[in-house]
Amino acid sequence: MVEFTKIEPTFREEEVLRYLGYGGRPPRMVEGRLGALVGVARGLLRPRAVWGVYGRAELGGKELAVLPEPIRGVELFALALCTVGDRVDDEIRALASEGKGAEALIMDALATAAVSELAEKVAKKIRGWAQGRGYSSSRAFEPGVGGFPLAGQRLIFDRLPAGELGVSLTGDLMMRPRKSLSFLIGIGKDIAEAPGPFSCAGCRKGACPFRR
Repeated sequence: MVEFTKIEPTFREEEVLRYLGYGGRPPRMVEGRLGALVGVARGLLRPRAVWGVYGRAELGGKELAVLPEPIRGVELFALALCTVGDRVDDEIRALASEGKGAEALIMDALATAAVSELAEKVAKKIRGWAQGRGYSSSRAFEPGVGGFPLAGQRLIFDRLPAGELGVSLTGDLMMRPRKSLSFLIGIGKDIAEAPGPFSCAGCRKGACPFRR
């Protein structure tokens, strides 16, 4: 099964500020520009996602070998791909070229917060699908992060219709548009349910500014 999803971002202020590196209230100048740019971002972003569930038998031996060790033996795998489109990339470059560095950074943070929120909601859909069938689900694993090699991008892009979202891979396995996010979730009867799909529980980078 493959399901397409469109979810409009809410631009949660605390999330945007976290991506800008602010743990509390930002300077008034940043706050004012952030408010002005939310509407611009909303007009530029095209948040779309696709996800699907696959059984172990549908993966080859080399693909199983690159899976994160905690979920290598599970029965099912959910693959997902999210993007907010390429127009925001163009806007970020344009702002930077015009010498509007602060605006470019804020627009970048807005786009990052939007694709992250989209991924969270897609992951919750996957968790709901699993729970409805009596399964538990792992946290989300992103290629290149947390024990899931970047080569895992091939596993995801070989199965999901990325082209229908306008997303492609470069030769070094980076995604285009830049504000795109891919991940994998393990699904099975014997998985200890993660506290959240993108939980930082267990990560040793305690000082990370993006810690949830």
